[in-house]
Amino acid sequence: MAKAKFQIQGLQELFDLAHRIPPEIGMHAKKLFNDFGEDVMEEAKKRCPYDPKRKSGTHLRDTAFIRKAESNVKPNTWIGFGAPHAYLVHEDIAGFHRVKEHSTAGTGPKYLERPFLEKKANLEAKIVAMIDEVTDAA
Repeated sequence: MAKAKFQIQGLQELFDLAHRIPPEIGMHAKKLFNDFGEDVMEEAKKRCPYDPKRKSGTHLRDTAFIRKAESNVKPNTWIGFGAPHAYLVHEDIAGFHRVKEHSTAGTGPKYLERPFLEKKANLEAKIVAMIDEVTDAA
Protein backbone atom coordinates (compact mmCIF):
# COMPACT_ATOMS: atom_id res chain seq x y z
CA MET A 1 0.00 0.00 0.00
CA ALA A 2 1.29 3.46 -0.93
CA LYS A 3 1.77 5.99 1.80
CA ALA A 4 0.84 9.61 1.33
CA LYS A 5 3.61 12.12 1.73
CA PHE A 6 3.10 15.85 2.18
CA GLN A 7 5.67 18.57 2.01
CA ILE A 8 4.93 22.10 3.08
CA GLN A 9 7.24 24.60 1.49
CA GLY A 10 8.23 27.49 3.67
CA LEU A 11 7.39 25.73 6.93
CA GLN A 12 10.89 26.19 8.36
CA GLU A 13 10.81 29.88 7.43
CA LEU A 14 7.45 30.19 9.20
CA PHE A 15 8.87 28.59 12.36
CA ASP A 16 11.90 30.87 12.17
CA LEU A 17 9.64 33.91 11.88
CA ALA A 18 7.49 32.76 14.82
CA HIS A 19 10.59 32.59 17.01
CA ARG A 20 11.59 36.12 15.99
CA ILE A 21 8.27 37.67 16.96
CA PRO A 22 8.79 39.31 20.34
CA PRO A 23 6.18 38.75 23.05
CA GLU A 24 5.52 42.50 23.36
CA ILE A 25 3.79 42.49 19.97
CA GLY A 26 0.53 41.79 21.83
CA MET A 27 0.98 44.96 23.87
CA HIS A 28 1.40 46.98 20.68
CA ALA A 29 -1.60 45.26 19.04
CA LYS A 30 -3.77 46.00 22.10
CA LYS A 31 -2.94 49.71 21.91
CA LEU A 32 -3.52 49.74 18.16
CA PHE A 33 -6.97 48.13 18.46
CA ASN A 34 -7.99 50.34 21.38
CA ASP A 35 -6.96 53.48 19.47
CA PHE A 36 -8.83 52.22 16.40
CA GLY A 37 -11.96 51.65 18.49
CA GLU A 38 -11.78 55.16 19.89
CA ASP A 39 -11.32 56.67 16.40
CA VAL A 40 -14.28 54.75 14.98
CA MET A 41 -16.50 55.57 17.95
CA GLU A 42 -15.67 59.26 17.80
CA GLU A 43 -16.87 59.39 14.19
CA ALA A 44 -19.83 57.05 14.81
CA LYS A 45 -21.16 59.33 17.57
CA LYS A 46 -21.06 62.26 15.14
CA ARG A 47 -23.06 60.26 12.57
CA CYS A 48 -25.53 58.73 15.01
CA PRO A 49 -29.03 60.23 14.58
CA TYR A 50 -29.63 62.90 17.15
CA ASP A 51 -32.57 65.15 17.91
CA PRO A 52 -31.37 68.27 19.75
CA LYS A 53 -34.99 69.21 20.55
CA ARG A 54 -35.59 66.04 22.54
CA LYS A 55 -35.90 66.86 26.23
CA SER A 56 -36.59 63.47 27.84
CA GLY A 57 -35.14 59.99 27.61
CA THR A 58 -31.72 58.90 26.51
CA HIS A 59 -30.29 59.83 23.16
CA LEU A 60 -28.94 56.90 21.19
CA ARG A 61 -25.63 58.75 20.97
CA ASP A 62 -25.34 58.69 24.76
CA THR A 63 -25.37 54.87 24.82
CA ALA A 64 -22.11 54.53 22.86
CA PHE A 65 -19.58 52.25 24.54
CA ILE A 66 -16.03 50.99 24.12
CA ARG A 67 -14.77 47.89 25.89
CA LYS A 68 -11.04 48.19 25.50
CA ALA A 69 -8.78 45.20 25.06
CA GLU A 70 -7.14 44.13 28.28
CA SER A 71 -5.27 41.04 27.14
CA ASN A 72 -2.01 41.12 25.21
CA VAL A 73 -2.65 37.56 24.03
CA LYS A 74 -6.03 38.11 22.35
CA PRO A 75 -6.54 41.86 22.10
CA ASN A 76 -10.24 42.42 21.38
CA THR A 77 -11.78 45.87 21.43
CA TRP A 78 -15.58 46.05 21.38
CA ILE A 79 -17.52 49.12 20.27
CA GLY A 80 -21.24 49.66 19.96
CA PHE A 81 -24.37 51.39 21.11
CA GLY A 82 -26.35 50.02 24.04
CA ALA A 83 -29.83 51.37 23.36
CA PRO A 84 -32.49 48.72 22.69
CA HIS A 85 -33.34 50.39 19.39
CA ALA A 86 -29.73 50.86 18.22
CA TYR A 87 -29.94 48.03 15.66
CA LEU A 88 -33.24 49.27 14.23
CA VAL A 89 -31.86 52.76 13.76
CA HIS A 90 -28.52 51.52 12.39
CA GLU A 91 -30.25 49.38 9.78
CA ASP A 92 -33.01 51.99 9.32
CA ILE A 93 -35.64 49.28 9.68
CA ALA A 94 -38.55 51.68 10.11
CA GLY A 95 -37.14 54.55 8.05
CA PHE A 96 -37.78 56.81 11.03
CA HIS A 97 -34.48 58.67 10.92
CA ARG A 98 -34.80 59.54 7.26
CA VAL A 99 -37.30 62.20 8.28
CA LYS A 100 -35.24 65.38 8.62
CA GLU A 101 -37.00 66.81 11.66
CA HIS A 102 -36.09 63.72 13.69
CA SER A 103 -32.37 63.86 13.08
CA THR A 104 -29.49 66.28 12.60
CA ALA A 105 -27.96 66.73 9.16
CA GLY A 106 -25.13 64.31 8.38
CA THR A 107 -26.47 61.54 10.60
CA GLY A 108 -28.41 58.42 9.75
CA PRO A 109 -28.32 54.69 9.15
CA LYS A 110 -25.06 52.73 9.22
CA TYR A 111 -23.66 55.30 11.67
CA LEU A 112 -21.24 52.68 13.07
CA GLU A 113 -20.53 50.51 10.04
CA ARG A 114 -19.50 53.31 7.69
CA PRO A 115 -16.83 54.84 9.96
CA PHE A 116 -15.50 51.33 10.65
CA LEU A 117 -15.16 50.52 6.96
CA GLU A 118 -13.64 53.91 6.16
CA LYS A 119 -10.97 53.54 8.84
CA LYS A 120 -10.32 49.80 8.29
CA ALA A 121 -7.83 50.21 5.43
CA ASN A 122 -5.77 52.56 7.57
CA LEU A 123 -5.85 50.01 10.40
CA GLU A 124 -4.53 47.29 8.11
CA ALA A 125 -1.60 49.52 7.10
CA LYS A 126 -0.91 50.34 10.77
CA ILE A 127 -0.90 46.64 11.69
CA VAL A 128 1.64 45.87 8.97
CA ALA A 129 3.81 48.84 10.03
CA MET A 130 3.60 47.81 13.69
CA ILE A 131 4.61 44.21 12.93
CA ASP A 132 7.52 45.43 10.79
CA GLU A 133 8.66 47.83 13.49
CA VAL A 134 8.44 45.34 16.34
CA THR A 135 10.06 42.46 14.44
CA ASP A 136 12.86 44.70 13.09
CA ALA A 137 13.64 45.86 16.63
CA ALA A 138 13.87 42.27 17.88
